[in-house]
Amino acid sequence: MNNRTFKKLMAVVMIAMFAFSIMRMGQDHYVHGASPIITGFSTNHHIYHVKPATLTNGRGVIAASYDGKVLAYKSNGRHLWTGKTNGSFIFDLYVDDIDGDGFDESMAASADGSLYVFDKRGKLLWQHNTKAPLYCVNTIQADHNKKHILVGGIDRTIYKLSHDGAVLDTFESETGIIRHLETADMYGTGKEYLVAVTTVTDNSTTHALMLDVDTMQAEWTISLNAIKKDKYIGRMVLADINKDGQCEILLPHSRKVTPGQYIILNCHGDYIKSSTSSDEVVKRDYRMNFLSHIKMSSMGEEYILGLNQHQIIVNDLDGNLKAVYSGPASFAGGAFDPETNTYYMASETSGGDAIYAMRLDHNQWGEAFENMELTGRIKDVQRNIEKIDRQLESFVKPSYQDTISSGIHIALLDVPPELDEMTPNDAIQFADFSASWQEDYDRSGLSPYWQTHKDKRKTYDKSAEELIALAAEWEAKGQDFSMWAGHGSDPFYMQLSTLEGILKAAPNHCKMFIYSELSIKNEHMAYAINNQLVPLAELCQTYGSAKIFLRFKGTFWNGQYYDEAWAPLFDEKYKDVVIPSMEETNSRTQELSVAGRVGLWMTGAFDDWGGRLIEDNASYARQFEWSAQKTQSTYIRNLVYNLSLGATYFQNGLGTGRDQCELVYKLVDKGALIVPENDQILSIAPIALSMTTPDPDYIKHSINGHNMIGFDPNNTEKYVFDHIDPYWAGYPIAEHDISRYGYGASSRMLNFLPTTPYGFIPIISDNAGDHSYFDNKIVTDGKYFYNNLGEKQSPDAYKDTVQTMLSNAKDALPVVVEGDQVAWTVIRVDSKHVRVILLDAGYTTPRKREATITLQNLKGKKCQDILSGEELQIQNKEINVTIPAGVFRIIDITHK
Repeated sequence: MNNRTFKKLMAVVMIAMFAFSIMRMGQDHYVHGASPIITGFSTNHHIYHVKPATLTNGRGVIAASYDGKVLAYKSNGRHLWTGKTNGSFIFDLYVDDIDGDGFDESMAASADGSLYVFDKRGKLLWQHNTKAPLYCVNTIQADHNKKHILVGGIDRTIYKLSHDGAVLDTFESETGIIRHLETADMYGTGKEYLVAVTTVTDNSTTHALMLDVDTMQAEWTISLNAIKKDKYIGRMVLADINKDGQCEILLPHSRKVTPGQYIILNCHGDYIKSSTSSDEVVKRDYRMNFLSHIKMSSMGEEYILGLNQHQIIVNDLDGNLKAVYSGPASFAGGAFDPETNTYYMASETSGGDAIYAMRLDHNQWGEAFENMELTGRIKDVQRNIEKIDRQLESFVKPSYQDTISSGIHIALLDVPPELDEMTPNDAIQFADFSASWQEDYDRSGLSPYWQTHKDKRKTYDKSAEELIALAAEWEAKGQDFSMWAGHGSDPFYMQLSTLEGILKAAPNHCKMFIYSELSIKNEHMAYAINNQLVPLAELCQTYGSAKIFLRFKGTFWNGQYYDEAWAPLFDEKYKDVVIPSMEETNSRTQELSVAGRVGLWMTGAFDDWGGRLIEDNASYARQFEWSAQKTQSTYIRNLVYNLSLGATYFQNGLGTGRDQCELVYKLVDKGALIVPENDQILSIAPIALSMTTPDPDYIKHSINGHNMIGFDPNNTEKYVFDHIDPYWAGYPIAEHDISRYGYGASSRMLNFLPTTPYGFIPIISDNAGDHSYFDNKIVTDGKYFYNNLGEKQSPDAYKDTVQTMLSNAKDALPVVVEGDQVAWTVIRVDSKHVRVILLDAGYTTPRKREATITLQNLKGKKCQDILSGEELQIQNKEINVTIPAGVFRIIDITHK
């Protein structure tokens, strides 16, 4: 064999190997040597939507990613093209041949308010722009083999567009925003109709209607609340399931009382029945059931498949439950390809980047799903977490570090005995909050309003004697405990005398009275503050060391905190009792809430501050419940970040069986993660946002937790903290909004790990507290800025001034960090050492990150990763660091 022949042969071999590797991207599940049932491949994007499609070279799959990409793949994982939007989240994806050329176009409804339409090769054909997020898109038959496009969302309008983007007609909804759009031949006449679901609030879906798209007039409208009040989210299906020639409407439930179920309506909107369920289906809130009508004529099979987070639920056409399969991860969505009998699944909600294809024409697909191997980035994240855990086994705190942090309190639904074994230094005290603490008592002593208003979710089935005895039992066992003591719907779960009895019975082990969502702004909440919370604060100071843990939402600590109604509780004399915390579910302003809590702590308004980790933290909009993460890198990083900013109280409920934050507990207990005092944090800029009396317009938006119909297309006012209502979920943060340029946030979603390009900017009270740390302050009321003369300044006109002030403050920091999506804190260890914590800031979009640490006002001598032992080079005052996907690095810098 001569050299030329050998080179040709090797080239053929290499091409063959490359093709084979492409075909085998990911992990395949084989059964008895047959063709693979499940294949998966990595995309390098966090995929939320998948749709089978006819592409230029056969069948494949179109996907939409978190970062606004539309991507096309062959079924074997070969990437064909990428279509780009402006980078905002895509709420819905649809594919269809809209121009009649035999190939599918792709339509993406974006949070930025635009519909993007791509051709068969990924070229942007056109876009239709609105002023608020679009939630759904579909198509309907038109003349000459063309299709009309139907799209809707927050502006309460259904747009009928031609295949080339012209607006042909509109329908103005009188029943709320547009949440679902599906089309089908509803009456079996050959004519397609549009079924839409609408809502006025984000915690339910309120109406359904059917449109004749020729006239854009409603055939009928029904109240879903009249059938059963619920959130009908996930994916709706229109299909003739009773074989009468007309289509039924299948709408999935989302609440834990009806897990995995759906209601069935006929083509006139009349309720027929609900599907059945069983105890096999996980009974948890904050789930979306993506329904698919599976019809495989070649196998004579037809059924309804629901992808409900990590479970696949199979019902027959009558709605009877037939099977439940539990997989290894919660998936963001799924879709069935009837031409190949393949069910596609989008990426893991924990932050994966894979697409999975499952052959439903194999009778063991359910077993394959339960035993499937994950692939792509989620495996990288899991390995990275495991690697840090192994490094921690041999970690010993450096000799120059004198102490290990202590006084951290974490309430958990269950406190397993092994937690004490994992944390022998007792840095963290774990409290159980699994018990129910609602009292059955005579409420006639309360105000008339609170006499009749209770939390409908609670049982109120225990006497005062039983509750006090339960507390005494915990005390006798030596187990710390905390309790949910009230909610915005009822702050009076127990009477004050019972709370006092609990404190007396358990002075050593009663740790937290947890109150959530007390953000109702009226005289009834003022009554609760003065007659329940303030007296309880005094009782906590009298007996033991229990705290009042206030779990609020939105921008409370930068808004309602300043309302005079709260002044009695937030008096300085209770600063040792009250813990400012947050419930960050259904929230879009995490960067502001953490800045508010840290700022109030820094200036002495409170002695401690806290946080909460819960499995629906990833649900930034209640109409889209992408939660139930199985690999909890999100919570691990969020907990590390909050602890590194001085948080000491947490109430967590992570819902996976095993608490994956055990890694963080060990980091603290071994001294690798320092929980600093406020004078130890070196990454806080010597400048603060200073809240004066909040503007009423800003407060109106900040307290809007659920109303979805407040969008006004004619309102062009700009705010310092802008677009914070629930209907702005996912929307790109405006250039004038300080969340963008001051905290590094790009959209109104999942900003748990802000990148803080100028250093961390606390938000403080302009009129109270110790401001001595700060050399300067930027005054705002949430809507306007104020200059040194006290004059109002619009957020866009004053932006350059603010950025100059921030830049000057940044120059005073000893250390700064820059990078692509990197969160960071810097902590003083001793006079010659600082500790830098670097975190992958992609909350549900983890990936490997590159960061540069700049020693601005330190003369560095040595730099070392304290977990791996790796020494990092300091060159020209800079240190280049790689942060593995989904985790963090802890770097110590020795300086002169």
